[in-house]
Amino acid sequence: VIKEICENEWICGSWSFCSDDFTQTRVCYLKNPEGCAPESEKPIEFRSCPDILFDSVLELNTKKVFPWNELSFEVNLAEVNTSDLVDIKIIYRISKNNIIVYEESETRAIQSELKYKKEISGLDLLPGEYSLAVIIEYGKNQTASAEQYFTVFSSTTVTIYALIIVLAIILIFVTYNWYKSR
Repeated sequence: VIKEICENEWICGSWSFCSDDFTQTRVCYLKNPEGCAPESEKPIEFRSCPDILFDSVLELNTKKVFPWNELSFEVNLAEVNTSDLVDIKIIYRISKNNIIVYEESETRAIQSELKYKKEISGLDLLPGEYSLAVIIEYGKNQTASAEQYFTVFSSTTVTIYALIIVLAIILIFVTYNWYKSR
């Protein structure tokens, strides 16, 4: 007598955002639909929202930005309470003097840890001091955030730096020729 062993693999999507009644759903399906597992072995697709806790770190590649450059930074997120795959909403917000001048958001799935690089281009920011905040919305109306400050140079500042560099090169050239002619 040959006994066939059935091995079914369930594939589950990430958990949804917590609803107003603090529940989440996901969809699970059999990788091999012709499998032999009864429906009772199916993973849960509905649950109460778990207590999720995020640690977030934001690292700007530079704290001095020229008006024509994109703003690039790295985001590191770590979920410390569960190892489930969860969807989070990430908001990128740039402010000057506590006034929001740019905002965008996206949804990403995370399981334990998520590290990625992000670039924002076409900002056309005026010279001055700005803050970049990365805000994570998740779980039971919870948020986590990280913030860093950066400076946008004016084109006048760029012109002054270029002028200083040109003058330094001329001074080196003149000094070299004077020393060589002696």
